[in-house]
Parts: sequence; C-alpha cells; structure tokens
Amino acid sequence: MIHLSNNPLDIRNCMEKMKRKQRMSIGDYSHPNLQFLYSLELTFPGWEVKLKAAVNDHRNGWSIDYFRYFLIERQRMFEGVRVHPRLVALDELVLSYPGWRKDVKAVERNHLDDSFFYNGGVHDMYQSQLDVLKSKQMAYEAGDAHWSCHPIQKEILSTEWTYPGFEDA
Repeated sequence: MIHLSNNPLDIRNCMEKMKRKQRMSIGDYSHPNLQFLYSLELTFPGWEVKLKAAVNDHRNGWSIDYFRYFLIERQRMFEGVRVHPRLVALDELVLSYPGWRKDVKAVERNHLDDSFFYNGGVHDMYQSQLDVLKSKQMAYEAGDAHWSCHPIQKEILSTEWTYPGFEDA
C-alpha cells in the first residue's frame, strides 16, 4: 500500500520513481539519464560502484547531476586531465614539505565531494584548504625543524631546560 501526502510535489515524485522502476524492470533503459550514464567510458578504479550508485539514484527518482559531475571529473583526473579551476589552483602550488602528497590527495577528494560540486570555482571553502597547504609549505621553508609538532611539543623543544635531570625527561 502506498501512502501519499496531499502535497502535489510528493505525489509527482512518487509517480516518477514508480515509472522509472517499472521501465527499468522491463529492460527499458531509454531515459536520457541512463543513456548518458551507460555512454560513459569509465576506467578509473571503483567506477563500477559509482555508476551503480548513479543508476540507483535515477531509479529512485532523484537527480543524477552530482554523478554527472563526479563521473566525468573523476575520469578526467584518472587520465591526468586537470583543467577544472580548483585543480589548476592546486597544481599551481609548489609543495615539498613532509606529507604534502597526502594533503594534496585529501584536497583532491574534497574537489570531488558533492558539497564542492555545488560551488563551481575556487570558492572560499576550497581556497582555505589551499591556504593550509601554503602555510605548511612556508613553515617548512622557514626552516622550523619542529613545524609539524604540537604547540606544547614545540615549547618543550625550544625551551632551554636547566633543572637537574632534564636530559632524562
């Protein structure tokens, strides 16, 4: 038994979801979303899982706009094509501090995240991540040997201790 609200939008969404499921259950994959998804030539690791998630979102009546972005952009990145403004900005950074590769991978994951998808260019949230990488690089280049230490560790290492037995602490 289907329970619908009196909201016409809810009723339309439910009907669209049912129609999509019916079409797919009889092998009709002619919907433009499905045509698009199945036309992609994907080779990046894990593409099968992401494609299945996109098809499921379509089946459930949801938008696949995020998946359109993600699948194309992830494939481009896998192929070494980094033309999106966020990746261009990331690639312009010259980084050499210990752990920079891990940090860049985290920023790249965020680039593909759906919260970033809805903000097309290099917006404040993404720029702040780039700024963190820049500050880590500047601290490393400044020769601060303890740049990655906790502030308390820095204080311990930078203080001239003279009490008896401080070497053993």
